Amino acid sequence: MHQSDRVTDDGRSAHHADRSQQRRQKAVDPEWTSAKNGISAADQASESNDPPSKRRRVALACTVCRGRKSRCDGMRPKCSLCIELGFECVYQQSASYSNIIIGKEYLSSIEDRLKEVEGRLASLENRDRNVVYQPANPNTSNGVSSLDSEKQETACLREESLEDAETVEDPIDAMGAVTFAQEEDCAFFGPSSNIAFLRHVSRAVARLTHDPEPWKPSPAEHHSVGFTGGFINTSGPASPIPTPRDPPLDQVNIYALPPDSVARELLTWYFSNTGLLFPYIHEHSFMATFEQASKDKFKGVRRIWLALLNIVFAHAVVHAREITTTPGSVESASAKASAESEIYFRRASGLFNDKNANGTGTKTVQFLLLMGQYLQGTQKSVQTWKTHGLAVRAAFQIGLHSSDLARVFPPLEQEVRKRTWFGCIMLDRTLSMTFGRPPAIPDSYVQVDLPMEFSVVDGGATGTDKKESLSIAFFNGTISLYKVLCTIIDSLYGQNLACSFKASAVDTIALVYKIENQLSEWQRGLPSHMRLIATQDILPERLPHVEGSAEEAWRQLRLRFILTLRYTNVRILLHRPVLVKFLDGLSNPASHQDTSLLQQVGTIHIQIAIKSAKEIICLVHNALQSATGRSKWGLLGAWWFSLYYTFNAALVLGACVLVQIDQKASENESNMSLTESTEDMCLHLEMAIEAIRHLDSDNRMVARCRDYLEQFVQVVQALAIGQGLIPQPHNWQPVTYHQPTNQASFGQVPPVPPHGASDYGVLLGGGAAAVGASVGMGIYNHNGGIVANSKQSPLGMELGEFMLDGDLEFLSSHSFAYNRGVAQ
Repeated sequence: MHQSDRVTDDGRSAHHADRSQQRRQKAVDPEWTSAKNGISAADQASESNDPPSKRRRVALACTVCRGRKSRCDGMRPKCSLCIELGFECVYQQSASYSNIIIGKEYLSSIEDRLKEVEGRLASLENRDRNVVYQPANPNTSNGVSSLDSEKQETACLREESLEDAETVEDPIDAMGAVTFAQEEDCAFFGPSSNIAFLRHVSRAVARLTHDPEPWKPSPAEHHSVGFTGGFINTSGPASPIPTPRDPPLDQVNIYALPPDSVARELLTWYFSNTGLLFPYIHEHSFMATFEQASKDKFKGVRRIWLALLNIVFAHAVVHAREITTTPGSVESASAKASAESEIYFRRASGLFNDKNANGTGTKTVQFLLLMGQYLQGTQKSVQTWKTHGLAVRAAFQIGLHSSDLARVFPPLEQEVRKRTWFGCIMLDRTLSMTFGRPPAIPDSYVQVDLPMEFSVVDGGATGTDKKESLSIAFFNGTISLYKVLCTIIDSLYGQNLACSFKASAVDTIALVYKIENQLSEWQRGLPSHMRLIATQDILPERLPHVEGSAEEAWRQLRLRFILTLRYTNVRILLHRPVLVKFLDGLSNPASHQDTSLLQQVGTIHIQIAIKSAKEIICLVHNALQSATGRSKWGLLGAWWFSLYYTFNAALVLGACVLVQIDQKASENESNMSLTESTEDMCLHLEMAIEAIRHLDSDNRMVARCRDYLEQFVQVVQALAIGQGLIPQPHNWQPVTYHQPTNQASFGQVPPVPPHGASDYGVLLGGGAAAVGASVGMGIYNHNGGIVANSKQSPLGMELGEFMLDGDLEFLSSHSFAYNRGVAQ
C-alpha cells in the first residue's frame, strides 16, 4: 500500500518537472512555440511588434458614461460616446478620489498661466485706480445665476444643434491688457418729452416764488436760449461695474430650456396677454413650430427662432403677476418675476448677439420688437431706442413697408408681415412721444392697409375666434389713434426737431381744434365692443366676477381700459401746447403778446387738460384700489406705461394749478375762470402720488417719480394757500421764498404729514457711487465743473423719459423752505 503511493508521488513529481522544463524552453526558444502552434517564426516576430490588446483605463470618466456604466475614453472636452449620442459631456471630480495622478508638466502650465493673469491684473490696477471692481460671488450674491442653476431643465441644447450656429473666435488676446478712458454718453429730449414740459413748469415756479434762476444750465444748454428740451451728457467707466441685478452673460446658459409643462404655460400666458395687445406673431404657426421642435428634442432649430422663444418667455413671466397674484403677494411676486424674466431675456440676448447680422427675416424684426417692448417695460427703457433703430432698419431691409412686395407671399405671410410693420410704427410713435425725438418712420411711409383677422385671410379655415376679434379691433384702434398722435407731434411740436419752432397762439389754437375733431372721429369709428370706458366702469361693484366664466369679459374690459388710457394721454398731449403758452406768459408776461387771446379762448383747452389728467389719475387709482388681485393687476398693462401716464397727468394737473394761482394773483378782471376747484385738483394730485406708491414698492424709477411729485405738490400747495385757493392748515407757518424787497410774497408754505423712510435709501441702493454728469438743471458748477450730486439717481439716463436729476434738485430748494416752515 505504501509502495504504490510512493510510485504515484514520483510520477507526479516527474510530470511537474517536465511542465516546468517546457515553460523554460518556451521562454528561451521562440521556435518551440511557433512549431508547437504551427506558426512560422517570421509571423511570430511580426505579431510581437504589435501592442498588446489590453483595456486602457482612464483616470476620470464623464458623468454620462458613469451613469450608463459605459466605457469612457476620457477625451476632452467631450468623450467619443457623448459626441456620438449628442449628450453634454461633463467631468466631475469627486472628493473621494485620492489616487488621481496629475502630471508635473500640467501643474507647471497652470502656474505659468496663473502668473500671466496676475501680471495683467496688476497692470490694470496700476493704470486705472479710479475704477474699483469687486466681482460678485456667482453662487451667493447673484440671484439670477442661482435661479438659473437651480431651475430644472428638460433640455440643454448644444450650440452645434442650432441650424445657423457660427464659429466664434476666442475674444481673449493681447488686447486684454489695454485700458480705456471713460466713455461719453449723450441724450437729447425734445419738445414732446416730459423733460421739455418740466422746463416750462420750472420757469413758472421760479416766477411765482420770485426765484431769479430756476436752474443752472449745463454747458450744452447755456448758449441755447430758445431750447426748451433737455440734454444729458454723462461719463462712466468703459466697462460698467456689474451688479447683482446685471450678471455677466457667460453665467447664463443660453441653450437651456424650461420644462415642457412650464414652457407651454408661459406660451399660454403670452398669447393671452402681450400677444393679445401686439398680435404680430401668428399663434397657430408658432405653436406648430414649438410642437415639432419639442418632438425633435429641439435639434436643428433656427437660432433666431430659439431667441424669439426666450423673449416670449420673458414677456410671459414679467407680466404673469397681472393675472395671478393677490394684493398681499404683489411685492414678492414682482421681484421673483423680474429675476426669472431676466434669465430668459439674457438667454435671448445671448442667442441673438450679432449672430444674425448675415440673415434678416420677419422673425428677426419680431424679436427686436419684443426685445424693445421688454426693455420699455423694465428699468432699462432708455435702451429701447437703440433696439428700435435696429428693428426699423431690419423692417426696411426686408420690405415690410411695401404692399407691392407683399403680393409675392402667401396670404398668411402677408398678414404677418403687415402686422409686424405696424408693430414697428406703434413703437416708433410711442418713443417719439416719450423721448421727444423725430419719428424714425414718417407718416408718409405708412401706406399698407390695416390688418385683418387671420380667419378672414385663410377663408374661415381656422374658424372665428372671439379673442382674435377683440385683439385685432384693439390693434387697429391703436394704429388709428397713433396716426393722430403723429399728426400732433408733426404740427404742434415741430416734428420734435427743436429747430426754432414757435407757433403763435392763434395758429396753435386753430391746430388744436382741427386735431380735436380728428380725435372725435376716431372715437366714433370704434366698434361697439371696443368703446372707451368711464371711471365708474371699473369700480369694484361693477367689475366682472373672478370666475373663469368671466374671462372673456375681463379680456374685453382690459383692452378697453388700456385703449382709454392711450386716448386720454394723447388728448393731454394735444392740449398741452396751449397750457405751455400760459406757463410762458407767467415767466415773461411783459413780452407775451398772446396773453389777451389766451384769456379769451384758452380756457376751454385748460379745462380739457384738467379733465383728461383727472380721468387718467382716477382710472389708474381705481384699478390699483380694486378689491381682488385679478382686478388689481388684470386691467393695468406694464408698470412702466402706468407710471408714465400717471406721472405725466399729475404734471399737467399741477401746471394747471400754477396757472390758476397766477390768475388769482394778477387780479385782472379779464382773467379766465375755471369750473374745477383748486382743492379738487390738489386732491387728485394726492391720488396720483398714492397710485404711484402702490404701483411698485421695490422700483427705483417709481420711487424717484413719486419723490418728485411729493415735492412738486408741496410747492403747488404752498402757493395755493398763499392765494387762499385751498384752506390753510391749523399749524401752518408763513415762510418766504427768494424774493426782492420791493415785491410782495405769496409763497407761504403749508405743513405736510411726515413721510416714512426716505426714498433715497432705495434710490441710491446702499452706497452706490453717483456718476458725475452734466444735466439740464442744478448740478453744474461753473467754477469747478462737474460736481457730485448726493441725490443723483444711479439709473443714469433711465429717468430720461420722466425727468433729469437736476429737476429734483430745483424742487429740493423749495422743499427745504417748506420743511423749515413746518419746524417753526
